[in-house]
Amino acid sequence: MLNILAAAIVLMIPPTTKPINYDNLHWAICQVENGSPRALGGVPCWTQALWCEAVSLPYECSTDPQLNEAMTKCQFLRYADMLEREKVVPSIWLLAECWNKGFSGKLTKTDYGQRVENLYYDREAYLNRTQK
Repeated sequence: MLNILAAAIVLMIPPTTKPINYDNLHWAICQVENGSPRALGGVPCWTQALWCEAVSLPYECSTDPQLNEAMTKCQFLRYADMLEREKVVPSIWLLAECWNKGFSGKLTKTDYGQRVENLYYDREAYLNRTQK
């Protein structure tokens, strides 16, 4: 029963029709996370478990902003690949939920994914206006 409900939630999420801008996704998640760049995990807030699973460097390296951002974008790409292997079209909302709760928690709809998605599209609109 839970799998049917989870599948129904995925079907309710609109598919991404254009490529995801991972810079904007990173920025939006950083706004929601609101962590300290100097704290372990940096911004966005990596948990030690996720860092150790995804990155072969010590957790203390997560305080380096450039490394943190690069590893975060790599993790987004991993999540997108995992979703595609399950025949699910990656979306801003789904990638945000994966970041927040891990890949297995992606189908639990929370306001986290919605907040990230709203910020993502607000930033995209702002950048489009200022570049003209």
